[in-house]
Amino acid sequence: ARTEWDMGLSEAGTIGFSTEENFMDYFIIEGQTPKDILKQYTNDLTGTSPLPPVWAFGLWLSRNSYQSWGVVDQVLEKADEVELPMDVIHLDTAWFQEDWNADLLFGDRFPEPEKKMASLAKRGIHTSLWQYNFVPPRDDNILYTEA
Repeated sequence: ARTEWDMGLSEAGTIGFSTEENFMDYFIIEGQTPKDILKQYTNDLTGTSPLPPVWAFGLWLSRNSYQSWGVVDQVLEKADEVELPMDVIHLDTAWFQEDWNADLLFGDRFPEPEKKMASLAKRGIHTSLWQYNFVPPRDDNILYTEA
């Protein structure tokens, strides 16, 4: 609903507001510092977000698509060779069976994805998969025809 605020215009030192609706929830949060205000906001209204796992703050390796597990292995070998600690390997669209299609199927370039990602996990490397929620509008696309 539209709300109009009057911050000291009608009368110095006052704040007022009006709304076109009969009822509305407003929360006024005061504090001396932004930190105080944020603490009240998150503790009283929204709750706080959990801290992501430590590995999420680590080093992510990515490029505009590794073209196969073989290329990923080469990059990881080089990282090991130069003692580059890493936490995540990010795969862009090349992992899709068909580029730019949200079928979520691994293509021939990335066989046995569960096995490969499990072996990466044993090394402490997490896998991030780029997602693209687009279904090409073609009759030969089962996701499109089902929709």
